[in-house]
Amino acid sequence: MLPPANVSVELDDSTAYLRWQVADSLLHTAFVVERSDDGGISFRPTQTTPLLPAATPDSLGRYWGVKAERLPRFYQNYFYRLKALTPFGQLSPSSARVQGYLTRLPLPTVSARPTPKNQMLLQWQFADSLQRHIRGFVVKRSAKLGQAYQIITPKPLSPKQRVFLDTLPLAEAYYQVEVLNWAYKPLPSYPALAQIDDATGPAKPRWKKPVVHPNGTVKLAWKANAEPDLLGYRLYRGNHPRQEFSLIKAKLSPDTTYQDTLSLKLLNKTVYYALVAYDNRLNASLAADTLVVMRPDSIPPAAPSFTHFITSDTSIVLQWVNSPSADCDTTLLLRQLAADTTQAPQRLLAFAPAQALTTFTDTTALEKQTYRYLLLAQDKAGLRSAPAKITLQRLWTAVRKPIWPLRVERDSLQNQLRIGWPTPTRAVKKYVLYRQKGTQEKMALYQIFEGKNGAFIETDLQPKTTYRYRLSALFDDDSQSQVSPTYTFTNNK
Repeated sequence: MLPPANVSVELDDSTAYLRWQVADSLLHTAFVVERSDDGGISFRPTQTTPLLPAATPDSLGRYWGVKAERLPRFYQNYFYRLKALTPFGQLSPSSARVQGYLTRLPLPTVSARPTPKNQMLLQWQFADSLQRHIRGFVVKRSAKLGQAYQIITPKPLSPKQRVFLDTLPLAEAYYQVEVLNWAYKPLPSYPALAQIDDATGPAKPRWKKPVVHPNGTVKLAWKANAEPDLLGYRLYRGNHPRQEFSLIKAKLSPDTTYQDTLSLKLLNKTVYYALVAYDNRLNASLAADTLVVMRPDSIPPAAPSFTHFITSDTSIVLQWVNSPSADCDTTLLLRQLAADTTQAPQRLLAFAPAQALTTFTDTTALEKQTYRYLLLAQDKAGLRSAPAKITLQRLWTAVRKPIWPLRVERDSLQNQLRIGWPTPTRAVKKYVLYRQKGTQEKMALYQIFEGKNGAFIETDLQPKTTYRYRLSALFDDDSQSQVSPTYTFTNNK
């Protein structure tokens, strides 16, 4: 019966990882793992019950067994062998022996410094007492952190060696010193940064024109620096030029574009950007001139509000306080009929904040009409506040202004007096004329005549008599004008 095949062991820290192939999938139903702690002289099972192989084969149809166990001591050789167990309880011959040396090695502590000849001297610390447990050291170098390391020692250095001179160093590089254990497994140190002396930073970056979209996306761009040792750029953003900026592009890269997203819910309207270039030695340039970007405006200004009103039979007076928003560009006063809100409002007033108007007298409002007045603020982006609203109507007193002045023309030949007056703008139903003749009479109703007449002919003129006239009108809407002042005429003939 065949023994287990392809047995391998790997020792890592305090654990042994064993792996083997099932040589006969029909007869190898379980396995016994044996270990020797005395250099391979004697072996004993590692557990009381046999191990089972994997339930499913790999892509080539092979079955495998695996086992991991903790080992009792460091700095010792361990030997392993396996036997297969058949369904009938028979044991196969032992497999080939495999061994591993268990160590726990510390990582070297590496430092680097340039020499006067611009070479790089590496030094590392490693306990002398552990030299017998290693095969040597390997030095590796990488141009950038995160990139692959290249071996720069032609062969492993002696376990006693603690220095290495890189005669052709890079201007900036990362070094690792690897410890090779007895299994030739490398244990790398932490990277150590090494730089040739250089204190000059890159040139000051220069901005290109940014592109700002209404959704808050800002596309920033700048001209690429020409320095061959340029490492990349860092980008900062702030809400005030005198406050500390926040880092928004921490990873150094030579990219010359960046897309930022601004919140549209903040009230401050400007955003500030700063840009700094770095070389491979992390020397910083002067910051680019601060870039000022206007935040897309999505917040309308605060609304103004009405504070007082006065209605009369001739006008409507409105008073208000203006919007407190700093970005208010225009205040609008609109009017529409309350009974017909589908009609577009009529603009009565539009003014800038510098005018600081707080009152308006509407003399064009018609009688017996109810109006809705709208007062709103608009910013430079065209955003409008919610309107302040008030519904008002002119007072209706049915009393009009007096008709004045009266005009009198005397016809001496006919001994008549023609009394005229300005024609009212609204239709007149009747005119009422009052007269006082001489000093013996009192002012009393004299004549009522049709409104289509725009004058009155006085035919009863007495010589050496004084006449006084007053006029009133009754309009078609049942309103009436006040009685006019007195007009006096003396007939001296």
